[in-house]
Amino acid sequence: MNIYMYYRKWWGGHEVGVTLVELLVAIVISGILASAIFGMFDSNNRLYNGEQKVVHMQGNAKIAIQTLTRSLRHIGYDPKEAGVDIFGLTNTAFSASAAAVVASASEIYFTADISDGDLDLPENGSRNSANEYFAFRLNGTDLESANISDATGAIGSWKVVASNITSLSFIYGYANGTTSDVVGLPDNSVEARSFGNVTSINIVVVARTDGNHNLTGTPSTETVSSTIKLRNNI
Repeated sequence: MNIYMYYRKWWGGHEVGVTLVELLVAIVISGILASAIFGMFDSNNRLYNGEQKVVHMQGNAKIAIQTLTRSLRHIGYDPKEAGVDIFGLTNTAFSASAAAVVASASEIYFTADISDGDLDLPENGSRNSANEYFAFRLNGTDLESANISDATGAIGSWKVVASNITSLSFIYGYANGTTSDVVGLPDNSVEARSFGNVTSINIVVVARTDGNHNLTGTPSTETVSSTIKLRNNI
C-alpha cells in the first residue's frame, strides 16, 4: 500500500499520483475553508443570542413605560369632586399637606378615586380603599410598584414590574412653563412648584440587556419616554 494514496489515471500511457506536497496543500486549504465556515456560523450564533437579549430588553422597556403611562394618567382622578380627601400627586407618606415635598425623581406616589371596594359605588370622594394608592420606584435595576396593605395607604411590600432598568426619572412640568429638572422637584411650600401646579409628567426609562451583547461584547441600552398631561390634577 503506497502511503501517498496514489490513484490511477492513465494519460498517454503514464500513471499520475498525488505528491505529499500536494496533499499538504489540500489539507491546509481545507483547514482554512473549515475555519472560515466555522467562524461565520459562530458569528451568526453570537449575533442571534445577542439579539435575543436585545428583544428581551425592549420588552422590559415597553412593559415599564406602558405600566407607568397607564397608571399615571389616573393621578388626581376624582369624578365626584367631593369628600374630605384631595386626590393627586403626593409624597412617600401619601400626604399632600402644605409641607409635602417630592423627594426623589426616580419614585412617585399618588392617589386617585378609582375603587373603594363597593361594586355599587366605586367612587365616593374619600380614600377608603387600598386600590386608591399608587407608588412606583426604581430599586436597583428593578422597576417596582407598591402593594398597599390597607385602606390607609400603608405599603406592605413591593413587586417587580420590569427588570434590567438602569434609570427611571420623572420630570415635572409646572403651570408657569418651567420643569423640575431646571427649578426643582414639586414642593408645596413653593407656590410655583406646588403639587397643584404640576400640569405634566415626562417619564424617562432606560433599559439595558441582561449582560453583554454576545457579538459586540458590550451591553445594549434603550431609552423610552412618555409625557402625561395631568388633566385630573388638583
